[in-house]
Amino acid sequence: MMRQARAQLKVEVDTLIGRLTGIYAQVKDQSNKIVTFGVAEFNPKVASLTAEIGAKLESLLQQLEELRGSLKEGEEDAGVAGGVGTDSRRESDLSLETSTLKSLSNDLESLLQLIESREREVDVLLRSLGMEEEGEQGKD
Repeated sequence: MMRQARAQLKVEVDTLIGRLTGIYAQVKDQSNKIVTFGVAEFNPKVASLTAEIGAKLESLLQQLEELRGSLKEGEEDAGVAGGVGTDSRRESDLSLETSTLKSLSNDLESLLQLIESREREVDVLLRSLGMEEEGEQGKD
């Protein structure tokens, strides 16, 4: 039963890592656009928040990778014949890992909400810059 719970946690962690990796790629792309279009000059707050989001995503990804490693170690420990008290230690580890996953999931959801609000701000800025560029090109 513990093995099943650990396997389910591992699937959830892998899913979150995949999701987070995709989001991180989008934020990096947005950061590149901010640099390319000079958004920092027009709105330094958006540029700094985007950088902050990128750093938080990196940290979250690292924590998930550590949790994945912990789950893998727990799986290996479960495969080894354990002595007295080993089951209670494994249950405790599993409980901690489950709690950590829930906490990281909540952190990710909060970060996603922040990303969505910043994306809207950046999109508006990029569109306004794009319109300015089109207007200038039309004059040539």
